[in-house]
Amino acid sequence: MEFQIYVFLLVLLQLYYIWSKISQSRSSLLKNPLAVVGGDGYLTSWKTCLKYLFRWPELMREGYLKYDAYQMPTLRGFVTFINNPADLKEFFQSPESVLSLLRPLSEELQTDHTLPGALNRTTQAFLISLIRRVLDKSRIPYDALSEEIQLFLESKVEPTLSDEWSNVQAFSFSMGIASQIDNRVFVGTPLCEPRHAAPCRNKEYLEGVGMWAQRMAIGGQVVKLFPGFLRPFAARYLTSAVTQRQKFEKIMEPIVRDRMKVLTDKNSRNEPGENNSPFLDAMIQGLMGRAHGDLDSSLLARLMLIVNTSALHTTTVVLTTALYELASRPDLGEMLREEYLQKVGDCNGNENAAAITTDLPMLDSFLKEVVRMTPPGHATSFREVLKDFTFSSGLHVPAGVTLAVPTHATYRDPRLYHDPDTFNPLRFYNQHAENKHGGTSFIDTSISDYVFSHGVHTCPGRWFASAGMKLVLINLLERYEIRFEKGKSKPRGISFQASFTPNMTAKIQLRRRRDS
Repeated sequence: MEFQIYVFLLVLLQLYYIWSKISQSRSSLLKNPLAVVGGDGYLTSWKTCLKYLFRWPELMREGYLKYDAYQMPTLRGFVTFINNPADLKEFFQSPESVLSLLRPLSEELQTDHTLPGALNRTTQAFLISLIRRVLDKSRIPYDALSEEIQLFLESKVEPTLSDEWSNVQAFSFSMGIASQIDNRVFVGTPLCEPRHAAPCRNKEYLEGVGMWAQRMAIGGQVVKLFPGFLRPFAARYLTSAVTQRQKFEKIMEPIVRDRMKVLTDKNSRNEPGENNSPFLDAMIQGLMGRAHGDLDSSLLARLMLIVNTSALHTTTVVLTTALYELASRPDLGEMLREEYLQKVGDCNGNENAAAITTDLPMLDSFLKEVVRMTPPGHATSFREVLKDFTFSSGLHVPAGVTLAVPTHATYRDPRLYHDPDTFNPLRFYNQHAENKHGGTSFIDTSISDYVFSHGVHTCPGRWFASAGMKLVLINLLERYEIRFEKGKSKPRGISFQASFTPNMTAKIQLRRRRDS
């Protein structure tokens, strides 16, 4: 009986919170007299929201084709989408103090409760500066990434293959290899004691990173259902995000302690090499400098989770989708492999991974088209307006409004892309050759091409992410033929509001090349 009363009270509190969000959104709507796509009443807005919960692109496209700016009802309240080019230029150049990236991100993931102290303006600036400095395009460790990819393929993929076609789960493969190569850079190979497994290859460490990424997204959605005063309780007892984070902090503690010993011991030899991670060293030294010599290893672990989650999500989604496209079009894989082999041949045996990887315009075009057709998010670049803001076009948005850009609708705009609903892997390659708009490089950004965002918030790690994805695909195409099992085709992904996740269970088939 007591348990039933407890559940009943929780349900009442949640209903009260949802109603308060409806009222708050309605109040915000009245202050922002832009056109609304879908219902704008108390009940009709939620009816629209629920109807299009898994079909956001349809509703966004309707607004995109009619208006330069419009509102849509969502689970987070009304969101204002802008697609006027002049407004977008100002949007992407506006600083955090005006249009905040952190506010909506923190609200969506509930980081105050799942990652306390780790996501604020200070840590944001610290991480951006660190990534720009250590993972600048001129400092990408191509050889280390290539080594890690080869090791992953030899240890995780090869043992599962037969002499003929073998099934490989694309999503699991993509997440596994992305996590390993990312952490080769983030934490390095054995740090102090060679008998310990390298963190970047340690099963417990990698599972901790992967499990956290999944638990955080789910946990944030659960915690949001509760009023503010109950959210710490919900995060602690109704999700596994806090427990998973604490497990990861324990994993990181000896790694950080060992590395700190090397960095602070004047008699210790601290030479570059496989036992060294410049990224981890810079993070430790930066945090120690800010804390006047002290280091909070728990904070460092939480920052490492943020970096991993940011890198892992985009890379896993894009790689998985790319593998599905290659499996659907075996001839495409052969064309991209031929481009790579031609570059290797031009080097006359003096292969340089950096020079080759950055000069594969067809592969770049293919990846850009993968992202254009199936972006990691149907809508991106969510910002909260911190103070009343008026664009030069006259568009006025009051403080408290959430802004975003309609990525999916933009990428399917026939005014920007010829035959936009057709996958054309050489679209950007041909546009570049014809001197049309847009560059062919995968990491190029603009007001109509912003998978890596644009302007002041352009992703500082995009060169690193791009290098990793291209090296994975190069190594796969060099070693294996790729296809779907006969009778199978590209599977549909899962859409939920702004997010998109490729099918997580579908399998592709690999076969060792007989001509290599």
